[in-house]
Amino acid sequence: MDNPKTIEELNKAIELEPGNAVLYMQRGERYWFANQPDKAMADYNKVIELDPKNSMAYSHRASIYHQKNQPDKALEDYNKAIELEPNQDYLYSNRAGVYNQLNQPEKTEEDLNKALELNLNSNDDRNNFIHRANIYTQLKQYDKALEIYNKMIENNPHDLWAYENRAMIYHHNLNEYEKAIEDYNKTIELHPNETWLYSNRAACYNALKQYDKAEADFDKIIELDPMPDHLCPYESRAYNYLTSGQYEKSIAAYDELEKLVVSKKNAIKNEEEWLFMYARTFFNRGWLYAKLGDYEKAIGYYDKSIELKPRNSWDAWFHFWRAVCHRELKQFDKAIKDCEKALEYKPDFEEARECLDKILNDKN
Repeated sequence: MDNPKTIEELNKAIELEPGNAVLYMQRGERYWFANQPDKAMADYNKVIELDPKNSMAYSHRASIYHQKNQPDKALEDYNKAIELEPNQDYLYSNRAGVYNQLNQPEKTEEDLNKALELNLNSNDDRNNFIHRANIYTQLKQYDKALEIYNKMIENNPHDLWAYENRAMIYHHNLNEYEKAIEDYNKTIELHPNETWLYSNRAACYNALKQYDKAEADFDKIIELDPMPDHLCPYESRAYNYLTSGQYEKSIAAYDELEKLVVSKKNAIKNEEEWLFMYARTFFNRGWLYAKLGDYEKAIGYYDKSIELKPRNSWDAWFHFWRAVCHRELKQFDKAIKDCEKALEYKPDFEEARECLDKILNDKN
């Protein structure tokens, strides 16, 4: 079969050539982009079986392990990929992400600097500029990253990627929301139908407490894509109402969101992601009622979030906020159990530890 592209075409090609590692590699990439990591993993395993010196297969498999929160396995694969191709800068920057996950800052910085060294010795084409800027950002050398984006925009005033990434630095790293909004305005001007651009700009408006403008952006997202798979615009709009003190609107928006989440259960491929969002609909309403001083009602919503058990890190927050409500109701024993549970999920949870100390003091 000539140049198979789709998963179906690759399936047929693999039937004809079951020992062709290239075909498994291509299908693994298709599965990866289709958000089917387990199938992608199986194909990368096959590639490595057929071609043990394929560094790209190790690198891609490492990315999946990293996503699955299996950093030790990811590290092992990146080590192998680097052993096979020691001069690829992206391998070091990717491994740096794993070291960061493992809380090994010295090795993280060492890998990032190695990636930067290799990148600076490479050709100055656009892709290398992009990767260099990413490395500078990871090293928190934001001025140098901005210099690259400024140069890219000077060379091409319509470079959407440069505007977006410069905006992300202003937005997430420097908290310069006005400058970020300027860049998001430009990206929206260039691509007015990209919903994620409105979402990013709305987050900046939220940070500046310009809630009306944020709401307009969320409404625009929903107008462009009324039933997106991830439903984030609906959640963001409800949260916008919550943080701006528009509690009645927030209650109605979360009620609507819950119905939408339930209706999309079978459509969302990632069950864990669906469960996580469903739990958040209850958690945020619990937070809302806690703000209103209705702690009993808040606890009822936190109960539902905890019953769903979406992710351990969030379970810690669910138990923490339920403990806060129990403390307000002077239900100290229940509050203590929740704090202890939060710390079990997240041992370095300072807020939970401080809350536990206060509860014990109140009780005594």
